[in-house]
Amino acid sequence: MSASRRTFLRVIGASALGGCARGTGDFSATPSRRLGLVVDLDRCRSGCRDCIDACHAVHNVPAIPDPAHEVKWVWTEPFARALPAVEPLEGGRLRELPVP
Repeated sequence: MSASRRTFLRVIGASALGGCARGTGDFSATPSRRLGLVVDLDRCRSGCRDCIDACHAVHNVPAIPDPAHEVKWVWTEPFARALPAVEPLEGGRLRELPVP
């Protein structure tokens, strides 16, 4: 029994040292590769959820029926309610547009 325990401890010790020696790596963002999303709201139909449903399907966001606990990555909300602490917009048309 002691030989197998000793072997086990050697393997665990070597694994731990190997993990420490590897380091954490460099995970800093590179400025040459940034992603973003632009939605032309003039082309969207009122009440359309195609973009939202596609995003949730690709990112495997669960469908939770209770609105208090649902997960949202993209939603439509008037700008004033989406970001209430931000300064008011200059154009009246922009205030009523949903924020994707």
